[in-house]
Amino acid sequence: MLLLNKLLGKQTMLKLQSRIFASHYQFYIHDADYEHYDDPRLSWEDGEKLDYGYMATESAVYVSTKSDLNDHCVKVYVGETPNKSMYETVFVHTVEVSSGRLFISSPSGEDLEDSLEINNGKYTISICGKNMGKDMFSYKEEFDEDMEDEEYCRLDKFESYDVFLESA
Repeated sequence: MLLLNKLLGKQTMLKLQSRIFASHYQFYIHDADYEHYDDPRLSWEDGEKLDYGYMATESAVYVSTKSDLNDHCVKVYVGETPNKSMYETVFVHTVEVSSGRLFISSPSGEDLEDSLEINNGKYTISICGKNMGKDMFSYKEEFDEDMEDEEYCRLDKFESYDVFLESA
């Protein structure tokens, strides 16, 4: 889709689409240089839980997922405001990016493909969830667990997250 828009000369606010393996019912959105694993405020045992069981600091948000299977489509939009009425959950926080790169990662690791270059600065981040708790086992029809990421995201049936970044 991004390539098609680029070829057609259309502007798109979608900057990243990824199928994240959110092992242990969690994934992270964080500045690339932020040592989030070392921050005790982000400890699942002792950290302060916010709305939906999320945790956050000035440079990271830890997202707590609901569905039993751990694959989630995550789309990141820059400079676009969400229509909050389209979502079941909306979590809003301010994050600061100082490295020029924002990662979407999980306990299973980081991948450069799951990141985007972004100007340094403070951003209002809105993490909008839909189809909460729904995974492949929620439906009678069969789904191929090995389907391509883009096809998985196109189904728009499973728990997924749209992330919106706006300058704060």
